Amino acid sequence: MLHSINDREYILESRGNNKEDFWTGHIEYSSPDSMERKIVASYGIAYAGLTDKNDYYNKIQTDNDKELYLKTKIGMLAFRHTGKLDYTQEMSKIGLKILTGLKADIGYLYDDVINTENNDNVFYSDSHFSGREIIYGGYVNTVLDLKEKWGINAAIRTEYTDYKIRLESDNADMKRNYVNYFPYLHIYYKHSKHYQTAFAFISKIDRPDYEYMIPGVRYSNEYSYSVGNPNLNPTLIKGLIWVHYLYGYGNINISYAHYKDVIGQVLLGKENGIREYSYLNYADGRNFNITAYLPFEFFKKKLNGNLNGSISHTSFVNPKNGFVIPEDRNSFWKWNIRGSINYKVVDNLIFNTWVGYNPAFSAPQYDQKKNWKMDLGIAYSLLKQDKLVVSLDMENLFNTNKIGRVYFYDGNVFHTNSRWSDRLIKLSCVFKFNKGEKIVDKARENVSDVSRFKRE
Repeated sequence: MLHSINDREYILESRGNNKEDFWTGHIEYSSPDSMERKIVASYGIAYAGLTDKNDYYNKIQTDNDKELYLKTKIGMLAFRHTGKLDYTQEMSKIGLKILTGLKADIGYLYDDVINTENNDNVFYSDSHFSGREIIYGGYVNTVLDLKEKWGINAAIRTEYTDYKIRLESDNADMKRNYVNYFPYLHIYYKHSKHYQTAFAFISKIDRPDYEYMIPGVRYSNEYSYSVGNPNLNPTLIKGLIWVHYLYGYGNINISYAHYKDVIGQVLLGKENGIREYSYLNYADGRNFNITAYLPFEFFKKKLNGNLNGSISHTSFVNPKNGFVIPEDRNSFWKWNIRGSINYKVVDNLIFNTWVGYNPAFSAPQYDQKKNWKMDLGIAYSLLKQDKLVVSLDMENLFNTNKIGRVYFYDGNVFHTNSRWSDRLIKLSCVFKFNKGEKIVDKARENVSDVSRFKRE
């Protein structure tokens, strides 16, 4: 039966499947810890492969039937090479330590979006994209212990970023480079054996996820799509932190931070029943936060864990790129509570579980629904010797990560319920060549960062 275009409407239904693969490798050389001059050299590689296939349907009003009108296939491949060289010089007689280092990150990204249309009245353009990003960094850090109670840690880090983006489907190129400096100052005072106070000035950078920067249309479901923004600036952060440690009892952390060029997902509008959203540096932000941390141990340390919670106030100023901050949404309060428990069954088998709760809050561009997370992990050492450690780690076995949001723009409303997979199964092997040195299992901390590859 033939139907006119007026007989069709967009049904809130899509069928699809996605696959996400992350692989990382790391090799490191370290001189013995007992030496006052120490060199650590390392190389790491990360690979990410994301595949997302979806079918979208029209609903026929006259007979409540539906027809396929669009198929999409998204494929993203990313590689990143990371090289590091760190040198430490200790002068124990005067309580001085000097640390210097260099780091290079070289990443490549390839992305293809292929649309197969079943409706002759609509044209969907494909997108073929490639990008290259190089980040060079260096730092100098000095740590000075003054007398027995005072200490100062001062550092400066610089980063040079250079990237090139090519939208091959449009034969368009974009190049950009910039330099950033990040000072750091940490002053601490040890009141006694069990108490310590620390004050710090920090500065850092938060780079946009790769998907946010990819131009071209990407359908997230049958009634909404996103368009990436290759002109995004990274978010620069400066802050003050005060921490009071009560050894054996916990700590309290009070901080203030200023965010320049905050990145957000912004709903742009609606056309032909389909909503469009993109990513913008929409404002600058300020955040005040208080966090408390309480550890615990029982049964001769076989059972241990922690309970922590935080409360924060965030406000936004200096709107950018045409974004208008609603008067009743320019600031909001947010709090959360989390806890974890680890149980050592035997020396080589540990079970861990954790739970977290985040109440609902309203940000400038969306309302976030309340969410909670409870999950389970297992850590098993297959082999543990002085030089060799082979271990199997499994985390987030139930995959309870999810976020629900309601976006607003110019009278339009866009509901999202995102559930993403962060189940981790990792087999690690660490071997230390140095004779007589006690091995430390560093596999977890040396896993290359893949956070910018992930999608929520």
